[in-house]
Amino acid sequence: MEGEGVAAEAAEQGEAQAPVEFQCAVCFEELGVEEIAKMPCCFREASTTNLCMSCVQVICEQGIDGRLGKCPKCGSWVSMAAGGVISAGAIAGTCTMCRQAKELADPARRLCDMCVIGRTVALRYECQRCHRAQQIPHPMFRYQETPDAWSSCTWACHVGCGDY
Repeated sequence: MEGEGVAAEAAEQGEAQAPVEFQCAVCFEELGVEEIAKMPCCFREASTTNLCMSCVQVICEQGIDGRLGKCPKCGSWVSMAAGGVISAGAIAGTCTMCRQAKELADPARRLCDMCVIGRTVALRYECQRCHRAQQIPHPMFRYQETPDAWSSCTWACHVGCGDY
């Protein structure tokens, strides 16, 4: 009850304390409205999860090429230009798995979005000749005519007979 009396006295004397409006989700520093980083990927005015400009700058500096970092909230790539302008970032290149030129979802491994999924849910393939199993981390569903279709294509055996 003692704290209530102090707050009431401060209010009577005109010593109102500025309310803390937001807190950075990374460094937990208190933020004013003007200090919030407006992320191009997931910022909403009514959001309860906010980031400060300093943390976004560090994330980008420690990211790929010293300029591209991942949003801690949604995982999208962002970059910060001079003057604190934050923009959606992307790295285009050739995917090391499917060899297609496109935007890379995992620039560190140089994989496109579909090949990242393929690595997560790799196909288990049994060689028709030597019957040894191997994992194929490639998005095989991209080659199916329908989601429930099966392919009759065979794959190269990399574990046993080397048959193509």
